[in-house]
Amino acid sequence: MITVDELVKGKPIYVKNKSKGDFLLTLYRGDGSSELVPVPKTFIPICVTNFAEPDMFRKSSDFRRAVSRGLIEIISSEQAITELKEDDAKGELERIRNLFGNIDYAATQDVTAMEVIRDIGSDKVSLKVRDIIMRSDISDD
Repeated sequence: MITVDELVKGKPIYVKNKSKGDFLLTLYRGDGSSELVPVPKTFIPICVTNFAEPDMFRKSSDFRRAVSRGLIEIISSEQAITELKEDDAKGELERIRNLFGNIDYAATQDVTAMEVIRDIGSDKVSLKVRDIIMRSDISDD
């Protein structure tokens, strides 16, 4: 298991969601603006640096807390790439596509889970609405 302090500056960060549902992390910049980082409940690794700069994760106390509590696990890039090449991972990407809407990808195009999630995060949907949609602790009622 990799700790936050072991992350290499400027390198991609891959995580696995170990929580009981979708995990949503909000990272803050020095100027007060924020980045919303969704990590869906899935067995495949997610490259979270597609959403925010690697240094934001290293400086985030919320990210450190989530890792220390075991809600998310940091894995090596090599391990993540190996896992994402498996047939099961490709099927899981399709599940994530279906879960997050009618995003049209060519069947022959390789798409990562983070690309799928990034595409649903357009500027047309406010951060507050995306936060509510991604939360797993709110019931349908």
